[in-house]
Amino acid sequence: LDIYFIPYSAGLLWAYANQFEEIQQNYNFGEFVWRRDKISDVVESLKDCSVVGFSTYIWNRKYNYALAEELKKANPDCLLVFGGPEVPVSKDNIFELHPYIDVVILQEGEHSFYEVLKGNLESPGMIVNKNGVRVDTGVSKRFNDLSTIPSPYLAGVFDHLIEQHPDVLFNGTLESNRGCPYQCTFCDWGSLTYSKVKKYNLEQVFAEIEWFADNKIDHITLTDANYGIFPDRDMLIAEKLAEQRRLKGYPRLFNTNWAKNQKQSVVDIISTLIDGGFNAGLTLSLQSSTQEVLKAIKRTNLEINKVKEVFALCDKRNIPCYTELILGLPGETLDTWTDNFYDLYEAGNHTGINVYQCQLIENAEMNIIQRKEYNMQSMQVKDYFEGGSNDYFDEIQEDNAIVVSTRDLPPEDMIKAYMVAWFHKTFHIGGFTNYIARFMHKFADENYKSFYSKFQTYIMQDQYMIDEYKRVAKSVRQWYTTGDIDEQLVGGIPVMGENMVISTIWKLHIDNKIDYIYEKIADFMNQEYDLLFSDQLVDFQKNCVLVHEKLEQYPIQYQHDYNFYGYIVNNDPLDQPNITIYENRDENIVTKDIFVQQIYYQRRSDYGKAKVKVETLQ
Repeated sequence: LDIYFIPYSAGLLWAYANQFEEIQQNYNFGEFVWRRDKISDVVESLKDCSVVGFSTYIWNRKYNYALAEELKKANPDCLLVFGGPEVPVSKDNIFELHPYIDVVILQEGEHSFYEVLKGNLESPGMIVNKNGVRVDTGVSKRFNDLSTIPSPYLAGVFDHLIEQHPDVLFNGTLESNRGCPYQCTFCDWGSLTYSKVKKYNLEQVFAEIEWFADNKIDHITLTDANYGIFPDRDMLIAEKLAEQRRLKGYPRLFNTNWAKNQKQSVVDIISTLIDGGFNAGLTLSLQSSTQEVLKAIKRTNLEINKVKEVFALCDKRNIPCYTELILGLPGETLDTWTDNFYDLYEAGNHTGINVYQCQLIENAEMNIIQRKEYNMQSMQVKDYFEGGSNDYFDEIQEDNAIVVSTRDLPPEDMIKAYMVAWFHKTFHIGGFTNYIARFMHKFADENYKSFYSKFQTYIMQDQYMIDEYKRVAKSVRQWYTTGDIDEQLVGGIPVMGENMVISTIWKLHIDNKIDYIYEKIADFMNQEYDLLFSDQLVDFQKNCVLVHEKLEQYPIQYQHDYNFYGYIVNNDPLDQPNITIYENRDENIVTKDIFVQQIYYQRRSDYGKAKVKVETLQ
């Protein structure tokens, strides 16, 4: 959380405009506002500027508005230019709501910003404030040739920023293409940059990766909407990232938005990144397995049977694989929401399901049109953001609208649906029972719904789990009705609405309840199923959960009479004596609080779960 993004969007605007002589002759660049410094200090540093631009999204919206309002008071002649997805451009009264804004730039902003600096406020692609009256200048043309936009990295736009702050860990934004072919109603990406995907010159992308490595940029976020959509080209980018990490040690971490319709080529790409030293996982953005819901959100092109092959490949290669589900989408009911988890297990997803509360983004179709159609009620919450120190949002608290009930999920059902996610995130996705459930599914033809119905009935008689259920459910109800929860820490992690769903996993570690919970799991298996090797199966599952007290001992190996892992994953014979090796994916020795925090912050890379290998015995 102490890593700051390099202000890439702002850098693009200046790099494009500053290539023209008339801009070079008439403007000097001032400075970037790249973190949430005190507004009065920022106003003091900007008050003599002629033009100030604001790149606006949900995480800085209220800060930008407050800063702009104070800056306009300090210098009424300063031209304030807003852009980004969150400016309420669909509202006729935009300048009544925000009278301090002079110009709003729509869609791609580079050329329009250049026109603003020239003083041409009639160029297409803007909404202009003319004495409080909204004037729309029309639709601007999209860039067909991205090579006309200079790289801000290679143009030296950020050199001074990096030199000024040698102790700051920066997150670099890498953009290899622009555009999204999807029109998901909950998202504003496709509507912002149109549908056709345009590519940057690959040599420029490579040069930027080298710039990141040379400048010791710790993190890289590749902002392509669908990385892997161009398999051959995107593999070359992965190879370049891996090459630079091996040669120079940077970047250390990598994150991206993976292609929606993945194939084996995407698995090959992520394997290249992992082999190159990146602790990465693959995310498949499913959102729901319910066809009526997918149709409502315009995602019918992605069916669950299309991702089974990807799940299987990731499973065999020991690649962490995540699917995203969104709670509160149009048409989702309590029953269909519950079935989402079982559908994903049947499809082969056992390592990760991220659950997000549906958000109503300002200019997304869901907010503008579907909100009324599906009776989507919302609550403004202030804890759906993370970043920086504890006082990061103290001066101006950001908030965003989460869906707390719909036509198909009334308030009480929404709470029950959240607790369904809590149960599955704790046990199956948390890695406490996933191999056991998979074994019973394969060995005894026990479907996942049946297994977890029985297990939930049993485990929810335990007082510890009853208390945990009450704790989380109480906080969820408070979050949905007030927008906030009582502040609490688990292992140094602030418990928020976004992460309550997995907070019991941390508590099991902090409270030293791992052995205890496995005693309960063993009792359940012995009571419910007549297996001669039940205790060995539970023991295998238990060893798959890393515990802090054993970190210095990994890799740990045990001899087993049965090849549970090989049987479940590779269809190997079950009755096969073996040595099972349990490895720590990270290998770093940390404090217990840090260990628990990593389970949360590195959940996409399956931190906290052992990497399993099997050596059969003759």
